[in-house]
Amino acid sequence: MANSIINASCQLCKNDKTVPLYTIDGMYDDPRKFNVVQCLDCSLIYINPRCSKQENVELYEEKYFTANTLDPSGNNRCVISEKESKIRDHKIDCEHLKKHKKSGRILDFGSGLGFFLDALEGNWEKHAVDTSSFAINYIQNLTVEKFRGTLFEAQYKDKYFDAIYIGNTLDRLVNMDEVLTELERILMDDGVILVYTPNINSLCAKDF
Repeated sequence: MANSIINASCQLCKNDKTVPLYTIDGMYDDPRKFNVVQCLDCSLIYINPRCSKQENVELYEEKYFTANTLDPSGNNRCVISEKESKIRDHKIDCEHLKKHKKSGRILDFGSGLGFFLDALEGNWEKHAVDTSSFAINYIQNLTVEKFRGTLFEAQYKDKYFDAIYIGNTLDRLVNMDEVLTELERILMDDGVILVYTPNINSLCAKDF
């Protein structure tokens, strides 16, 4: 496992001058520690060193969604059992989207279990792409076009989507510049991208 740790430069500006912010534990029984750093040039916050691309994909299979874990406040949490509360949270994202697009063809990039698409109401043609076979197979809504694999493997047509949703995915990428270029290619000229990322300055981030 130690060989899968990679020293990474900033994905936005490609520089490697950073300041350390704090250290986090590995997931589950992973004994490794990971540094959260901030780029001194563009201020991007990221993990360095990080897991390899393959290990990053493997993290998000069944255990990630079904395992019970204690959060820092001592509450027992499980992603899959919090479906209803997460759908309610996604309603807020949907309201932001409605300010710009109310219908059309939409892609949930890094869809996970599909909770955002469950929350999305209106006349939408829904698509989901994720590398996790467990997550894609969990989505049972027959109106959702699903693809298990990477965004590049999906081979969507040019200017195909009216809207793209990226929830808690952008910050986990290891090839951000390539992905952003691909997202631009498949998005219509008047399309919108709605991105949800962790806010490191939030009360939740500071406490947890």
